[in-house]
Amino acid sequence: GPKSNRKPKKKLSVIGPLCRTFWIPLVTGAFTKLIGDMIAFANPQVLNLMIKFVASKEFMWRGFVYAVTMFVIAEVQTIFFHQYLMSMYVVGINCRTALMSAIYKKALRISNSARKLSTVGEVVNLMAVDAQRITEFLPFSHLLWSSQVTIIAAVYFLWQLLGPAALAGLAVMIVLIPINTLIAKKVKTLQMKQMKYKDERIKVINEV
Repeated sequence: GPKSNRKPKKKLSVIGPLCRTFWIPLVTGAFTKLIGDMIAFANPQVLNLMIKFVASKEFMWRGFVYAVTMFVIAEVQTIFFHQYLMSMYVVGINCRTALMSAIYKKALRISNSARKLSTVGEVVNLMAVDAQRITEFLPFSHLLWSSQVTIIAAVYFLWQLLGPAALAGLAVMIVLIPINTLIAKKVKTLQMKQMKYKDERIKVINEV
């Protein structure tokens, strides 16, 4: 029959449209994050020079230069970090607004048969809770790649100072990966249960 020839509907994702809409601030934030992370590694290098200065008999003005340089580096790194956070929170708020508007428009257009599949509580959760999670996630989204860059850079500099002993810290992080994965899965399961309870609560309140 004609129904059997219908292709199954593909699951739509909002990630693609959001990335295409806000790709410029996302890329700008990525560069800001990268620069801030790289600047953070400059202070330990200057501190190493400061330690060598204390142990030597160099001119006093070099110590003042090292101290001022450490202060300037810390200030610049803080500026980049907070600029990154601010830009990502702005993108998150814009994404949340776009999602809430799309959900509201969709809720007004769905048919009566489709309304039976979704409760009012689910729609409210989509607009209030799930959309808010986008705002909370975006400031940490770039950690998916920046954390790996930071670990590689940290191991490189530690190798220069400690040699093979630097691999001990890396080994501990690798061992903890499965534990963190299990904890993340458990948290996700609990959050899904929490969302179901919220849906049921809002449904009961509306019926009352």
